[in-house]
Amino acid sequence: DATMFFGSDVNAGDYTVDSLAFYSDMDASVSPQNDMTGAFPADYFLTTTSDETTSATAQDAKPSGVFANKFGTGELYCVKIPENPTSDWINSRAWDNQVFGDRGPCDPNLEYVDQGTWGRSVLVSGVDTEGRRADFRFYVLNERYAWALGSASRIEDAGKPANFGALLGTPEFFSRVCSADGVMGVGAASYEGETASNHILAGTRSKVIAGQAKTVVSKCEGGNVPEVYNLNLGEHKKDDVRDTSPQRKVVVIVVRNSETGVNLTEALKNAVGETELIDGFKLADYDLLDIATYTE
Repeated sequence: DATMFFGSDVNAGDYTVDSLAFYSDMDASVSPQNDMTGAFPADYFLTTTSDETTSATAQDAKPSGVFANKFGTGELYCVKIPENPTSDWINSRAWDNQVFGDRGPCDPNLEYVDQGTWGRSVLVSGVDTEGRRADFRFYVLNERYAWALGSASRIEDAGKPANFGALLGTPEFFSRVCSADGVMGVGAASYEGETASNHILAGTRSKVIAGQAKTVVSKCEGGNVPEVYNLNLGEHKKDDVRDTSPQRKVVVIVVRNSETGVNLTEALKNAVGETELIDGFKLADYDLLDIATYTE
């Protein structure tokens, strides 16, 4: 997706990542969440059996799950949409949305934190060719968020600019990794454009996230400072969809229990393989898997 750029986003020949000034085209007043003033549209919970994606934004697509309030706790969690939801079920979900705000669709396979902003996968374990082990947990921004097409400085919320720093730069989020061995910023590009340019774009996205992680983990207390990596997934292989935002998900991977000398690339491939830990997102769908220690 490296052929289109928006406003003052990254230029085709300029992929330098400096500091938070790099995100100066963002409107700091933009909230990462929208207000919900009414019930769901009449067809919101209708599912589709077609493989075609014709929506312009991630929010237009019919979700497989929707946020609900865990009764008596105020805690949000993701529930799978029934095949034939009853009116009581729909009314209950609409009430949750009006009280807690619309956080868009969600993936029932993930556990959600930060009031539904981030979803996290189960912990998966893999080994390298020498039998050395590492465990991995994926964190992904809510399905309504994605990198803007062609940009390494703008994240969109259902097609509109989101507050980049508020989503990626919060100590509250990255404090979860202070007890980890490492954290990876994952960068991926959708299929549009030249492959070589997309590889550069995906690499830049991974370094942007890794740079945010580096700033936060450097403040970890207790003597443990996780290693920071950037993971370049390159370009998505599927080129027959109209809505490519799911190919540009914003993902962070936390590394735990890594044995000395483990090859993280091999262990990650072994841990994940063809598994779709995140709805619509598989490492095997991309043409690279390059892990490097982050350097500023």
